[in-house]
Order: sequence, then structure tokens, then C-alpha cells
Amino acid sequence: MEQGESYDGQTSLDPDAIVKINPRARTHPWFHLLFGASSPADFDQPNVRKLIDDATATNFVTKDDPPVYMNYQMDLTPIPLPPGEQNMHHPYFGVMLKEKMDSLGLESALHYQSKPPQPGEDFEFILKHFGLKMAGE
Repeated sequence: MEQGESYDGQTSLDPDAIVKINPRARTHPWFHLLFGASSPADFDQPNVRKLIDDATATNFVTKDDPPVYMNYQMDLTPIPLPPGEQNMHHPYFGVMLKEKMDSLGLESALHYQSKPPQPGEDFEFILKHFGLKMAGE
């Protein structure tokens, strides 16, 4: 994985992990379509489970990974979400990745509506970690 940025990123597509955000994740038809499952019980089938695991970024974080910058447009509201809300770009996705990265001592930045980045912070992160230089440097 190269240095990365995520804006409203879904860091997990595992319905079993997403139930922390949305208790209805295992029954949401989007997951069935994505993974070719006909019911939530199919998520436990080895071929479907492999697709889910392969589509979940948090499964691939290792101690030699580069820093990641994350920014979410909405706020980090309490989870699980209330009935009827289906937000698949909740900042808790960033929390899941940040927790994994923190546990391995990796740098990551996480921002959301009530914790916005400082002006130019995203640009500075890119310059620092992508090895870019300002004109004239």
C-alpha cells in the first residue's frame, strides 16, 4: 500500500464489522448484491467470506504500511445508527482503520465535521508523505 488519502472511505465491507455502525448491515440488500449472496446466511459460505475479507481494507493493514489521511464530511455521531439511517460513509469507518493503524504504531490522521483539519493540513500531509516539494524548494 502506498501513502493514502481517504475521503468518506469505507474501510470495511464486512457486514459483521459494520453492524457496529448499522445493526441492519447483514440484511441490507446492497451487501447481498455486492457479494452474490441470496441471504445473510450466505455470508458464512467460504467463497462469499473470501470476497468479503478481500474487500475489507482493515484486513490488510500491516506494520510496514505508510501513513493514511482520512476526512469525513459528516460528524462522528453515536453508533449504532438509529433505525432507518443507512449511512455507508460514517466516520466510524475511519475510526476502525485508525484503531488498527494505531495498534501497529502507524501514523494516520482522522477528521470529521466536529474535528476538522487545520487549514492546509491535508496539503501538508501530502507534501510530507508523498515526497513532493513546493515550487522553488
